[in-house]
Amino acid sequence: MADPSLLTPLPPVPSGLLHGKVAVVTGGASGIGAAIVDAFIRAGAKVVVADIQYDKAQSLAAQLGAESATAVECNVREEEHIIQAIDMAVETFGGLDIMVNNAGIVGAVGSISQMDTAEFDATLQINLRGVFLGMKHASRVMKARGTRGAIVNMSSVCGMRGGLGFLAYDAAKWGIRGLSESVACQLASSHIRVNCVAPGMVPTAMTGHLMTGTAQADIKSFAEGSPTGESLRPENIASQVLYLASDMSLGVTGYTVLCDNGWLLGIGGIPSPLSALNMPMLHENGRTGINRDAGQWPGAKDAKYHKPDAPATASEQ
Repeated sequence: MADPSLLTPLPPVPSGLLHGKVAVVTGGASGIGAAIVDAFIRAGAKVVVADIQYDKAQSLAAQLGAESATAVECNVREEEHIIQAIDMAVETFGGLDIMVNNAGIVGAVGSISQMDTAEFDATLQINLRGVFLGMKHASRVMKARGTRGAIVNMSSVCGMRGGLGFLAYDAAKWGIRGLSESVACQLASSHIRVNCVAPGMVPTAMTGHLMTGTAQADIKSFAEGSPTGESLRPENIASQVLYLASDMSLGVTGYTVLCDNGWLLGIGGIPSPLSALNMPMLHENGRTGINRDAGQWPGAKDAKYHKPDAPATASEQ
């Protein structure tokens, strides 16, 4: 169990904030995605949990109740899967008001001179092209309905400043921000808002396999690398997504909310938690699987990683 003093407090979820709204969340079965799904349902929304791990998505939807959630298998590399997820929202809950493009992987690692080109391409297909597909088909349905809509895309602190992560991941997260701003311009007249959330380091199963120690040690490292002395939780990121998805943020579009406990500010020369990355382990295991218990991390549901070139590759943040 993580030391609560090392974690940013849990944010409140206003009841009824999303009453009557219908959402699709890609990569919604675990990690930040599952926290988003939970926050949305607690705020009154109906949610389609879209994830490549269909069994996990089904399990989460069953826990939340059929009246509030349903699951669909969704590999964001497959355009038809995105279409099916959005169609399910319309068929099951009567429409689509909110699209959250959260699915992503760490993907290709290595220096620019050594990185595998196919793995680079696959990483961008999942992390960037998947967001494009989500916006493409969500906007089509939202425009046809003629009602207000909200699209929230998951960028990263690695998409705010160069050199903070791995090249392919960084490129995708920068691309998400640029794509989102451009799409926001196109959709503004249709009253469809497009925004991003850029999380800092969050202790989930996905970040857990990048680090060298136990879950508690990793959380301590994140906390020590934060100006606040606290590590973020998945729920802290979910609360920012909830804000951008709700009518509380009407008038906000083309914007990126940075949620990193002030880490990017570099206050006082605080060291980056990335200094604790276990690079040899990542190179060997980061794309092939995870050998650590996902339940060690706050908000974690399951550990799930796939090779970028495998048939099933899109896991969530």
